Amino acid sequence: MSPRRVPGVICEVCRELFPGGPQREATAGTAAHPRCPRHGRYRCDRCGATAPFAAVAFCPSTRRLICRDCAVRRQVVPWPGGPAPSHLVITCPECGGEHPGLDAAEAGGLHPFDLEPGWEEDRHGLSDELALEASPRWRPRAGGDEASVRRRWSDLALSWHARQGERGDPLSRRVVNPVLYELLGNVLGVRILDAGAGDGYQSRLLAKAGARVVAVESSPSMLELARAEETEQPTGVDYREGSLTRLPVETASQQVVIAAGVLDEVEDLPAAFAELRRVLVSGGLALVTVTHPVLSAPLASPVAVAGPAADDCRALLVGGYGVEGAYAPDPDAVPPRPTFHRTVEHYVRAARAAGFAIDTLREPLPPAADGDPAFPPALILGLHAGTVPWPAGDGGGSPRSRPTGCGIAFLVVGGIVLVTAILAGIGIIVMR
Repeated sequence: MSPRRVPGVICEVCRELFPGGPQREATAGTAAHPRCPRHGRYRCDRCGATAPFAAVAFCPSTRRLICRDCAVRRQVVPWPGGPAPSHLVITCPECGGEHPGLDAAEAGGLHPFDLEPGWEEDRHGLSDELALEASPRWRPRAGGDEASVRRRWSDLALSWHARQGERGDPLSRRVVNPVLYELLGNVLGVRILDAGAGDGYQSRLLAKAGARVVAVESSPSMLELARAEETEQPTGVDYREGSLTRLPVETASQQVVIAAGVLDEVEDLPAAFAELRRVLVSGGLALVTVTHPVLSAPLASPVAVAGPAADDCRALLVGGYGVEGAYAPDPDAVPPRPTFHRTVEHYVRAARAAGFAIDTLREPLPPAADGDPAFPPALILGLHAGTVPWPAGDGGGSPRSRPTGCGIAFLVVGGIVLVTAILAGIGIIVMR
């Protein structure tokens, strides 16, 4: 069965950033980020390298495409009223002026395909890279140490805060958090540590539901935003600066620990799990979320394969699953957010070594408006540290308000179930 482009998959940028514009078919990208040609990769007219559309600018005076690496200066600026929290602006080496990235240019009617007749039909400036031949989303990168992670998150703090809002990003709000709150149950009076709290949106939600929350974050810029929110609307959250491997929290002081979307950025995973276990009371609950290791593999792309019937079947092609290490997961990000790709087995072994045991598994499916309902964005492994399970709630969009028991759960967020066939460098097709 030979892989082919999947018909009918809409470009995520058209769908999410420009819902009122043309909804173009995706012909490149990955399973998590399908792209149409306009929102794919462009070739810089100065250095010849290719870069994502949001990392390329157009100089109208010279009619040339300039990548961010060739810019005299580049910066990420807030985008008030825009379809995204921020966008790239470069100082042009050709004319000396400032030009926005092609995402902001498109929003303002200044995309070269809108200005230059025939360019879009001729695919002017577009890279010839195809979906499965394009540069991987996950590029090996040094700098996964705590200082590098803290520095990059400080750079991203403003745009991240704008994206999160009061209740988190759409994936967290509609898919992940309802399951998290179901596993958490009632929280009134419960001592909760939000480890890797970011701008503190989750801490504030829990505190408003009656929890006694300590929030730990390594980025000073993120903490500044969180404390500013606390000053404006006090909730009683105790914000502290620290890392996941050296939590500034007393031993056996917390009934619940939440580490959402942070363990895949920690270099010393065993130390982080050990710290989560240390601060919990006996039988305490931990909720941990990471990007699903299948989606963090070096190659993950939607394909179509010939099925037993006349119609093609949807599938996800996964390669390099066993190639673990530090990566920059999103070349579109400025600066890129560092992370670690690890297999499911790696996370399970680290959790067990810290004293946690597997108990349950859940896979929430997103509504069709938020993604492909055939590919669940979350793999949920339930773990327990004691003999008495934590009484789960009934889900919903907010934390609930009465204290109850003990247990532990472990969320792995971001993909499809694929816990077998851990083969480095070998493509795996998961049929729908």
